[in-house]
Amino acid sequence: MFGDQIISSERGLTYAQIVYIDNIFYALTLPTIKLSILFMYRRIFHLVKSFQYALYAVGAIVLGWMISVVLTQIFSCNPVDGSWNLTAMATAKCKTYY
Repeated sequence: MFGDQIISSERGLTYAQIVYIDNIFYALTLPTIKLSILFMYRRIFHLVKSFQYALYAVGAIVLGWMISVVLTQIFSCNPVDGSWNLTAMATAKCKTYY
């Protein structure tokens, strides 16, 4: 049965760390794809200056969003290891953003 399995604290810690790192990589992946599409548009429409300015503006917004989301993900708990460490979770102050 599934309920009979007990996860050891070491495996639970490893799992929590992997989830923490995975969330950071996920927050980096989506804007990177968006930026690559913007760079492709820049190569295609390199002669239209007004479109390039719009691409730069949208790229700056995407880059700013990526930086803010990654920093929010990393520093969502004080201390940071409160995101995965069970002993630190007891005293950590964490914010949820969903």
